[in-house]
Amino acid sequence: MIRWFRNKFYLCILSRLALAFLAAYFPSELLAYFMLFISFAFAALWIGIVRRDYGVEANGLVWWKPLRIFHSASYYVAGISLLLAQQDRVMARFAAYALLADVVVGFLAQQVHRLP
Repeated sequence: MIRWFRNKFYLCILSRLALAFLAAYFPSELLAYFMLFISFAFAALWIGIVRRDYGVEANGLVWWKPLRIFHSASYYVAGISLLLAQQDRVMARFAAYALLADVVVGFLAQQVHRLP
């Protein structure tokens, strides 16, 4: 059962990679607003407006809680970059890089806090 929960982390990483691919090759205003919504959701979690301080996938320990502000910032930069990508295609690549940085930081943090 632990393996099933551990695989949820990889689904999270794959979904973030998919969003980075969409941002780089299929930038749209709808995707930009979706990224901004995700950014505000992570900010609400970090500030404490919305509480989720448990995690079955991590044996009850939410080790990624301090990373929520980084996730929020990454998605905010990606959303703003995608809005600006309507005039400049380079900004779409910048959005993808922000999301890839989020993937790398999440993966490295998981390696440090790996389940036994």
